[in-house]
Amino acid sequence: QDLARSPANPDLEPLDLHPVIEEIVTLFRASLPEDRSIELVYLPADVPLVVKTHAGHLRQILQNLLTNALDAVAAQGIITVRTRCSEKTVVIDIEDNGPGIAPAIRDSLFQAGVSTKEGQHSGLGLAITDKLAKQMGGSITCVSQPGTTLFSLALPA
Repeated sequence: QDLARSPANPDLEPLDLHPVIEEIVTLFRASLPEDRSIELVYLPADVPLVVKTHAGHLRQILQNLLTNALDAVAAQGIITVRTRCSEKTVVIDIEDNGPGIAPAIRDSLFQAGVSTKEGQHSGLGLAITDKLAKQMGGSITCVSQPGTTLFSLALPA
């Protein structure tokens, strides 16, 4: 099943992650409903992070993960976007202080049709996100417990 209409091997080009992430975080901040008390924080790494990636794929992944985090925190909460790097990997973390993801679906979270949103969504967002990450040579993981969920997108440095 082709969940993401994109080439299997997209053209990867060097991209400075910080401006792209800042742009998306700024757009999400501007779109936050005024009747909700949500803080969206961006904590960039202290060094420039340039990776070979696909800008469109990266934007789609970040939009999917931030949308899910906003849904998770509901009326109030904190969403933190953080970048970090090691010798071989650049990681973008998106963490929220929502209720967490039920253990029963954590293992199948990246499969098409799996959703925590009780019929409100098709359950394709994370499956697409996972596919796009793999197309860029990366991976996505999730660690969740009551009160916190952390999605990490790892890309080759």
